[in-house]
Amino acid sequence: MRYRVVVRVLLLLLILSGGGALYLSHSMRSGDELAFPVMRLKRTEFVDRHGTPLTRTYENDWNIDAQLDQTEIPAFLVQSILLSEDQRFFEHTGVDWQARVMAMVQNIRAGGIVRGASTITEQVVRMAYPRPRTFLSRLLEHGEAIRLEGRYDKDEILNFYVNQVPYGRRVRGIASASQEYFGRAVSTLHRVEMLMLAVMIRAPSALAPDVAPAALRNRVRQLAARMHERGLVAESIFEEIEQYQYQRPAQSLAVEAPHVVRVLREYCSEHDCQAVEATTIDAELQSYAERMVNQRIRDLRSYRVGDAAVLIVDHKRNEIRAWVNAGKKGIDTTYDLDAVLALRQPGSTLKPFVYAESLTSGWTAATLVTDAPLIEGVGTGQHSYQNYSGMFYGPLRVRAALGNSLNTPAVRAIQFTGVSTVLQSLRALGFSSLKRGTSFYGDGLALGNGEVTLYELVSAYATLARGGVRKPLRLVKKDLSFGEQRLYREEVAGLITDILSDPGARSLEFSGGMLNFPGKVAVKTGTSNDFRDAWALAYSEHYTIGVWMGNLDRTAMDGISGTRGPALVVRALFQKLEDGPAQSLPRTMIPQTICATSGLLPAADCPHQSEYFLPDTVPTKTCEGHDLSETQSAVAVPELVTPTENLRMVMDPRIPDDYEVYEFSVRVPESVRDVSWYVN
Repeated sequence: MRYRVVVRVLLLLLILSGGGALYLSHSMRSGDELAFPVMRLKRTEFVDRHGTPLTRTYENDWNIDAQLDQTEIPAFLVQSILLSEDQRFFEHTGVDWQARVMAMVQNIRAGGIVRGASTITEQVVRMAYPRPRTFLSRLLEHGEAIRLEGRYDKDEILNFYVNQVPYGRRVRGIASASQEYFGRAVSTLHRVEMLMLAVMIRAPSALAPDVAPAALRNRVRQLAARMHERGLVAESIFEEIEQYQYQRPAQSLAVEAPHVVRVLREYCSEHDCQAVEATTIDAELQSYAERMVNQRIRDLRSYRVGDAAVLIVDHKRNEIRAWVNAGKKGIDTTYDLDAVLALRQPGSTLKPFVYAESLTSGWTAATLVTDAPLIEGVGTGQHSYQNYSGMFYGPLRVRAALGNSLNTPAVRAIQFTGVSTVLQSLRALGFSSLKRGTSFYGDGLALGNGEVTLYELVSAYATLARGGVRKPLRLVKKDLSFGEQRLYREEVAGLITDILSDPGARSLEFSGGMLNFPGKVAVKTGTSNDFRDAWALAYSEHYTIGVWMGNLDRTAMDGISGTRGPALVVRALFQKLEDGPAQSLPRTMIPQTICATSGLLPAADCPHQSEYFLPDTVPTKTCEGHDLSETQSAVAVPELVTPTENLRMVMDPRIPDDYEVYEFSVRVPESVRDVSWYVN
């Protein structure tokens, strides 16, 4: 008796909700808006330089790339979907009241939700206008479903549904799901696979064939039984279900390039793009680079390396050939950061551009610069510059100072040219991320205390590779609107390239040959403070490659430098490309034998070294007993080194005063023999 009362109450609620739905249907938004979410999106498919698709359906909130007409979908699959989701689809007017009563009764008997009764039309409304799952939202869906069926015929609604129904993993539509889960077109699917697609709609994540095969097989059996009862399938289907063995397919696309596609879509929002847009990406190279960098991350995972990025550029054609994000967050397209465009500290990778300015201002590759402890004031404190190895080498030629990426010589180089000059040249190179003023960066700019992107670094190194000419990089093949600008003399860029590709120039700090690439490849590594960023930049005849490793959440790695981490990936990529040597020195460069110690013309007993000079910079003075006083740290008048100006010091109460000392030091000309101190 009580059960009958409950049923009557439910029927009353259904009548009320039905009346409410009919009322609301007259005040709902127009059914014509159903197509708006999809039609507003540009239907551009991106392909690589050889025509290989780069686009996956789930790069947008809607499926815009892999749509089928209902008539192109096998009838068996359509029947399976209708029976599983809405068997009275062609009979109701948007809401199946009969199914809703049966669902309510079953749910009450079970004491919980065991069956739903949403029609395909209501699901379409839910897809187009997602809302919180409340009683009011259900009423709104009822009304809009009725309204929708008054505006569109059944085939149009079903066609929208089969192309937009979500399948998890941000995959939408039957065609995309077929490729994602089976690696084949819908028309080639086995009947069991069609049944799998039909039942997965209810819970795509929980019933994915590579996640819950047993649960999926059980649901397939249930649907097959219902189809067998209606004479839609023979009994042999059950044997097929038991014998079927699922195998996850290879990627349905030759390459996954979600971050590239995101950038391309931004490009197309500002430019007219065709239905199929050819990009400069090489899908095969992209895939290879992704495998290499992911393998390196796995090798270094115990060193807390989590993310990486690779950018490969054909600087001859100004084309980006590979744009790779890898690692725990780099492959997540829902994560805000693209590691190619993320701001990170560049470490030593800016040093070649500092030395390029010093060569422009009069230094040569043979100019002596002192590598010795260097202390500078920072506000009311002070900073002591150190080399990566902790060693200092005294007076060195610029070739060795840059080749070994020594820090104090780089600081002296930027002091020679001026921070403002270097900052201006970096911005001209495309480092738009360096937005702060010279007082903010100071001399530390030479060591990478600003933040730049991998994209900016690769673009700048490509400028060196072109002999000092900057050209904007492009991702779309038809984009030919770029200009060019000469930023360095060809001789300056050529000399920097020669130093970066000279194994002998880096022998003090880089042993083991990791940076000795096959052929003449210019290479530079960098490591930021606390090992938060590791970089390797390199270029040859046609290609410039940049690799970054670190963690996008900015946690530190465990001792991974540019040489230990990304350099191996760069080596592997250059072996794959089999490119020629980096640009040779211009003919205008003048070769000259010099003293390997002083950088001057050699005397009879001097160790000899060959060096190249820009015109009008060839040394004219002969070495006289290796007098190294004329280095770039030599001074004409005494200079106070420590304490620095405005230095504030405090006494440590834990240390006896007699043991607390501070070193006073001064730099003086070689002619000075005695120094007297007066301390107030």
